[in-house]
Amino acid sequence: MVTRQSVAALFAATVAPPLLLILGLILVNRLAAGRLFQEVAGVAQSSGQAPSKARVTWQALPALSLPFIILGGIYGGVFTPTEAAAVAAFAAIVIGFLVYRDQSFKHFSRSEIAAAETTGSIILILLFSFMIGRILAFERVPQDLTEMITTLIQNPLLILIAVNLFLVLAGAILDDVSVTMVVAPLFLPLMVDTGVHPVHFGAIVACSVVIGANSPPVAPILYMACRIGRVSIHKTFSPALQLIAFVGIPVMLITTFMPELSLWLPRLLGFI
Repeated sequence: MVTRQSVAALFAATVAPPLLLILGLILVNRLAAGRLFQEVAGVAQSSGQAPSKARVTWQALPALSLPFIILGGIYGGVFTPTEAAAVAAFAAIVIGFLVYRDQSFKHFSRSEIAAAETTGSIILILLFSFMIGRILAFERVPQDLTEMITTLIQNPLLILIAVNLFLVLAGAILDDVSVTMVVAPLFLPLMVDTGVHPVHFGAIVACSVVIGANSPPVAPILYMACRIGRVSIHKTFSPALQLIAFVGIPVMLITTFMPELSLWLPRLLGFI
């Protein structure tokens, strides 16, 4: 909407970079948590309680079916994303009561209370995040920084790096909607003059804003994840920054300096 580009083209452009991000996160998490997995598996084997991988996978299939139900229904045109939330909740209730049979009405009522608390916390986080974004937008902070970058830097490669850095910093103090609405239209003419395709720029914005939204000090997505996982935010800063440094930033740079990673699928589908 803000850059007047095809939604289908931008959607296709942001398929490959997230897959690369997912692969990197899996590898880093596996390396970082490998020792912990081995310790847990050793304790389970010593106590004779270690089930086989096939049995564990079979037991997890009902729960693992939820993402396929949600995404399949949305992209298949069966229901909207909002309706998908209701379908997922109903499916989870059925699986908990009838498949796993580890759910009771007492536990269900506790789950409803916990869900309400989590939802309230997320709404408050988003509220203050939007407030900060609006204040900075009214003070013309993004516009001033954009003018500074274009005045000081002329090299195209340095401009791309500066734009990435700016988007990450903006995403760290603003919500993703504010960054997209305010910054993307301002940088688009500069990116086109530099030779960047508008659809490619959309993928760059997506990668950079996601990194910023998980970076201190605001980090709205990280705060939401801590609330859901019931973990102190102070304990997550170090692991989150490690994942950003070793996975997020490299994927962002690959997306920025390898345009075909984002553009091959839209071209293959005939969107651009």
